[in-house]
Amino acid sequence: MKKADIERLACVDCRGDLTLEKGTYTQKGSLIDNALLCCTHCSRAYPVIGGVGIFFKKEVLPSYLKEWEINKIVELGYETALDGMELSTLDAISDQVQVADNWEYQHEKVLRWEEETDTGKYHSRQMFWRFIRIDPQEMVGKDVLTACVGRGKEVFHVLQAGAAQVVVAEIGAEIHAIP
Repeated sequence: MKKADIERLACVDCRGDLTLEKGTYTQKGSLIDNALLCCTHCSRAYPVIGGVGIFFKKEVLPSYLKEWEINKIVELGYETALDGMELSTLDAISDQVQVADNWEYQHEKVLRWEEETDTGKYHSRQMFWRFIRIDPQEMVGKDVLTACVGRGKEVFHVLQAGAAQVVVAEIGAEIHAIP
């Protein structure tokens, strides 16, 4: 996550502005590695772990966070991001969580993708652009939002086409596999 992107973000609970409370950085301070972002209106806190911002509504947070993510948040001293979280509250979204868990499994175990293996018939650059049906030239110099990207093959192809920046929205923990 880029420090400059914080101004593009808003609290998912109240739409308030977010500020960077504390964090560690890479690349001369331009990229956030680990941090805590706080809402200026409702004081809700959001962790950034390994460059990935975790922005779920408070009531669904316990359903999506993995145990290792919770442990990392605590280890970093960002416990305020877990305030009010009760770990067994949400049967209402259980189907959605099962889908996210299934996709996480599929991306990790079944359809694992790495840049070096971008030659197979399902992951090739040619197959991606045939499936997505957008001219790669339309990406050049643009900011692009991608969603449900799994382990990042879409991000890879869009960046290779010349996008200026790619913003990723993903509900599964496989987002942490995208460098």
